[in-house]
Formats: sequence, C-alpha cells, structure tokens
Amino acid sequence: MITIEIDLDKKCIRCKKGGATQSGLCMTCITKALKHGEYDPVINSIKKYIKEILASSDSTKEKNQ
Repeated sequence: MITIEIDLDKKCIRCKKGGATQSGLCMTCITKALKHGEYDPVINSIKKYIKEILASSDSTKEKNQ
C-alpha cells in the first residue's frame, strides 16, 4: 500500500502554497509534473521491470505444466 502524507503547514517547494507531501511538492505540482512528463523515466523503468517480472512468471508457469 502506498501512503501519501500531506502536511498542511508545510509549503510546496515550487508554488509555495501550503499542503506539501513528503517530497516537498503539493499534489497540484505533482500532477502538473506528471502531465508534463517529468516522471516519465521513472514510470518507464517501473513498467519495464514489471514486464520482465510478468514474462519471467509466465515462463516459469509454462515449464511447470
């Protein structure tokens, strides 16, 4: 489970509004960054890792049948 903690007293490091998460960004700035592709390298590496795990799992199932 993923938990996002929002501290309403902590200011966002980008927009300076209250309500920053553990990363220092507010949810609005995180959403904008996602839309602009700032996190694409991280997301793509996670997708690649998951595909490798699933492919490995499928080949193991085929060997056991």
